[in-house]
Amino acid sequence: MLEPVFESISEYEPHLCYYAETLYKIADYEKAAKIAINLDESARSFEEWMNSIPISPMQIAAKSYRAIIRI
Repeated sequence: MLEPVFESISEYEPHLCYYAETLYKIADYEKAAKIAINLDESARSFEEWMNSIPISPMQIAAKSYRAIIRI
């Protein structure tokens, strides 16, 4: 999986949203939410993204938590 890549990158990398989305699609909702929140936090901590915080990570986290609630 992409976990080693995710853990080795400290900056926000938009392509890693696909990793979180894939985890969501295979019903690993808790891990998808965790990855998505980590992506959001990393985007907020880098000046490059401060003026335009991406919404994708939080959308993935939100739908993951909704899925957990449905279960």
